[in-house]
Amino acid sequence: MQIKKGLNQFENQTVLLAVTGDYQAKFFVAGEGEINLVAEIKAETLESRGNEGFFGGKKGGSNGRMGGPSYEVPKEYLFKKFAVKFKTEVMALEQKNLPIYLFAPSMIHNQLAAALSKALAARIIMNIPGNFLQLKPFDLIEKLEKNIPQGAPVLNEKARKLLKK
Repeated sequence: MQIKKGLNQFENQTVLLAVTGDYQAKFFVAGEGEINLVAEIKAETLESRGNEGFFGGKKGGSNGRMGGPSYEVPKEYLFKKFAVKFKTEVMALEQKNLPIYLFAPSMIHNQLAAALSKALAARIIMNIPGNFLQLKPFDLIEKLEKNIPQGAPVLNEKARKLLKK
């Protein structure tokens, strides 16, 4: 879809906007005045993993743990499944060597960057903390513009190191 006037048109460049929530993500490619949703992933949540789990109980005056039913899926399990899907999708989209803008909740944003290879993590130009998964593409571009200082060039870490030499 066409990017509305007054917003960054990404002329002469194409970028990847990776927008994540806790266990789902959307990927947009923006360039030459257009922005398009190219992929969407979601970690499969299971209602129950059977009768595995623990419940607390007292045994001999001390708190102990005993086996019993659990109907919660551990957050770590869901995040690991999501991180694998995220890495796979970024690798598939990264065949085009696009710079990446990562919109992710602050509590998982370092973990997502760590899940990527060093080469892919180096392509992340800017991390924008927050859960913006429900925002429309134009709102994402506005958030991006608010986080870039006026007139400042957008550089990734690799480019900054080269300029310091």
